[in-house]
Amino acid sequence: MDHEDAAEEYATFLFDSAMAIFFAGSILGGFVIQPAAEHLGRRKAYMVGVVTYIIACGIKIMAKEYVSYSLFAASRFISGFGIAISMGLSAIITVESSSAETRGVASLVNGFFLQVSLVVTSVLAMPFCLGNTRLWEFLFWFETLLNVVVLIGVLYIPETPTYLASQNTEDEKKHEDDVTESLVFFREMDQEDARLEARRIIYSYQCSQNKKQNIFTLWKCRFTTRGTLLGMLIMGAMAQSGITIINFYAVRILVATGLNGTNASIANSLLCLFAVAGITTAFFIVDKYGRKKLLLVTFVALIIINIAIVGLLYLCAHFPHMIFNCMLIGAICLFNFFFSMGPGPLSMFIAGELVPQQSRSAASIYTSVTMAVCRFLTLVLYTRFQKATSEAIAFGTSFLPPMIIAVYILYRYLPETKGTTVEQLQAEFNVDSRKENTEEIEMLEIQN
Repeated sequence: MDHEDAAEEYATFLFDSAMAIFFAGSILGGFVIQPAAEHLGRRKAYMVGVVTYIIACGIKIMAKEYVSYSLFAASRFISGFGIAISMGLSAIITVESSSAETRGVASLVNGFFLQVSLVVTSVLAMPFCLGNTRLWEFLFWFETLLNVVVLIGVLYIPETPTYLASQNTEDEKKHEDDVTESLVFFREMDQEDARLEARRIIYSYQCSQNKKQNIFTLWKCRFTTRGTLLGMLIMGAMAQSGITIINFYAVRILVATGLNGTNASIANSLLCLFAVAGITTAFFIVDKYGRKKLLLVTFVALIIINIAIVGLLYLCAHFPHMIFNCMLIGAICLFNFFFSMGPGPLSMFIAGELVPQQSRSAASIYTSVTMAVCRFLTLVLYTRFQKATSEAIAFGTSFLPPMIIAVYILYRYLPETKGTTVEQLQAEFNVDSRKENTEEIEMLEIQN
């Protein structure tokens, strides 16, 4: 290996490390979600995540001024830590503040703004805009400004109604008033209906003997175990669908097909627009067809698209032609469309629909850490695997099996959560469990 190749190898290592360390921070941040959400409340814990990310943006700007890779790597770790907290809490807040009828669409709003922000960022990060060595710190000034605006806005929203209802307090009148005000704010109910709903929610928590569950005690309940494992499976399949490589290395893949850096950046913005179109489509169908059907259909579509991407990567590598390049870009556009219609947004909140409020923050630790670990390992291992084999082999073997396994398990075990409460799901689960126990007893009696 000559000096130039060694320098390129080292630069690639530094870049991959900086990308991967973000998810190392996310792993640590995931473990903070539950204690922060329970001790500080959902709203304040979310604010901690936003403040942490603002600090990280400041460190990135300092890294540019002092030309320090160490500072930049530290800022990436802190960014992952803050985003893990804020994303985990945003999903919990949405589930707890929405009614069963509007929960699906309300949860998609998070994903919609995420995709719009990716489009804006991809445009700003183009080489002829802010994505160059002179101006890139202004990207982080822009992010800082947006997060400060969000932080100020969160100061004026109340705590979620279900979290307030679950708290023990001696002042019952104030307790009821706080839950009522929260319901009026989030669900736009009139005062009388909100007060009746507040009494119902508070009464249901008073009747429940379940204590707040942590990451260990939630496994003692079969219903919570099922919901947590399904949430982890969906999150893992989402992270291992190929989206990590497409998000982080889309420009590199497009350059490898023959595009120059500027055209690859423009094509990357086009990919993000397809993601916006996908989540916009999901708004119209998530509460019509349900979560389970939408997840299964989109995962199957992603499997088919990934097979096409593998074939096109092989053709582009061995028979380079503009037609194959255009077909690959089209396949990645379709990937972004179906990903943003199903696994992308649904994986962020469906676990919250599958477990009770007492376990929600603990379950979110497992789902958040699952996503962070999968993406961290992908960024650490994928480039090495790709260099040892090929882009097509690495992409196919890394991202097809997880989705195939997920489709089979979700088809068999995932319940439909559209328009249902956790209490209804738990009642159905208990009925099914009793039926299974009865059938097992009958079989044993027959055998004896």
